[in-house]
Amino acid sequence: MKKPIYIFIFLTIFIVLSHIFLSKLPAGKTKISFLNIGQGDSILIQTTNLQNILIDGGPDQKVLEELGETLPIFFNQIDLMILTHPHADHINGLVEVLKRYEVKKVLISGINYNNNFYDEFLKSIKEQKIPLEIATANKDFDLNKKIFLDILYPINSLAGKNIENVNNSSIVAKLIINSNHKILLTGDAEQETENKELLTDFDLSAEILKAGHHGSKTASSLNYLQAINPKTTIIQSGIANTFNHPHQETLDKFNNLGFEIRRNDMEGRIIFEIL
Repeated sequence: MKKPIYIFIFLTIFIVLSHIFLSKLPAGKTKISFLNIGQGDSILIQTTNLQNILIDGGPDQKVLEELGETLPIFFNQIDLMILTHPHADHINGLVEVLKRYEVKKVLISGINYNNNFYDEFLKSIKEQKIPLEIATANKDFDLNKKIFLDILYPINSLAGKNIENVNNSSIVAKLIINSNHKILLTGDAEQETENKELLTDFDLSAEILKAGHHGSKTASSLNYLQAINPKTTIIQSGIANTFNHPHQETLDKFNNLGFEIRRNDMEGRIIFEIL
């Protein structure tokens, strides 16, 4: 009599796990999750062909909890990891991800920066023999023939360079889905970088903008915002953070331009699913 009971228990567990697994798949849509990791940035892109792209990892191990709740059970692969710049609130979590996930490729700006976490990050990549690429403008990642991740900044390679304001070494990327859905991801790029982008012939327009530098007044110049003209802006900042991000000056700009404002510190994890 025990055998049928074991079979029933096994089937029940299988059905429950299958439901959990399938519920976390993109289901024909590209899923973009602005992870709730406190004061920092971390964005997960899941494509319809089951590729996972992780951009930044926040300040600590919180990203592991977020990935565990967002990725399907037993998925431990990150196809592309992008470090926009090596400040602690972007890189620290990535060090932990490298320990627990199989990372297929890493993209960085390659600047010189003296930081223990950055050293550990680069050491881990080398030890695991993960392909490492340097970001420059017009480097495109074809994710499934209909989804592209285009790098807009740095315009020229910053590899091996000392950058006075590390925020302005941030990788800026544009996610393009089926040609007509565009999401601009700006790291901590400030107005100096924004001005350089405006001098190019890049199409900056996007329906969703990840606001630069957590909504700081040092980013989001009026000309830049007008060139992008998004419907929605996402602000990744932590509750009651010591930097007072987002700054009221930035919020006023967004409101005056009629942008919808969504914030991790108010909503938690923010998810978009796009056909």
